Amino acid sequence: MELNDKIARVIIAEMVRNEQEIWITNRGYPVVRIFNKIHSIHRVIYLIFTGHIKRGYCIHHKDRDKMNYNPENLEMMKEDIHKEYHRLCGN
Repeated sequence: MELNDKIARVIIAEMVRNEQEIWITNRGYPVVRIFNKIHSIHRVIYLIFTGHIKRGYCIHHKDRDKMNYNPENLEMMKEDIHKEYHRLCGN
């Protein structure tokens, strides 16, 4: 297990230890409530490791596994390109 993956797992474990409820959306994304707002865990992890997400961009799972929030598996992608990518891939 790589260092970034270990750090991401520690962050999620800390959320659970602090009684942050984590659940899976109907689209298959793990989410958490932070300051009364629901956030996708992969976006939280990306923000922790990179510091920002540009407007008009989303965070893409390189391996298409929504449960894999290893920072090295996440990349920022323009929303329109991301939609086209998944349209072409069939998911």
